[in-house]
Amino acid sequence: MATSLDSLSKKVKSCFLDLGAFPEDKKIPLDVLTNMWVEIHGIDEEEAFAILVEHSNKNLLTLVKDASCYDISVTQHDVPRDLALHLSNDGSVNKRSRLLMPRRETELPREWERDSDQPFQAMIVSVHTALQSLRRVVCDEDISWMWRDAEKALPELHVQGVEKHFDLDWLDE
Repeated sequence: MATSLDSLSKKVKSCFLDLGAFPEDKKIPLDVLTNMWVEIHGIDEEEAFAILVEHSNKNLLTLVKDASCYDISVTQHDVPRDLALHLSNDGSVNKRSRLLMPRRETELPREWERDSDQPFQAMIVSVHTALQSLRRVVCDEDISWMWRDAEKALPELHVQGVEKHFDLDWLDE
């Protein structure tokens, strides 16, 4: 599998690493993934789709059509996801372009709390936790509205919209 990654361009490899933000063996709507890549990597939809096809050809993901043949989703198996997590979680947590939780936990990884007084550079933050145990969501203020229904359903949950660079001083509260 490492050989497959070595032959990828930097942008295509970066898109592969983004897949670590999603759980294994779950359907990821094609438009969710391509829209994410368009926004984060500054590519157009055609290039995003070409990257999906390249990943599929290298067996890094699987393209899945539903029964109606109108919706296409993406799935990934555990080995490619584990590789994406391993490669994404290298280096200082504050300097990573992705903060990815490898599995469902009841708390955030302790590593994320270290150096929380320094800004994080992550463009993607993926949290896999039981929603009922989630107490605070910090996200880009432009998308904080997406959490409003969860906030209504979970009285303990607080959603905080922030600008791109922020710190996690609130973790100590």
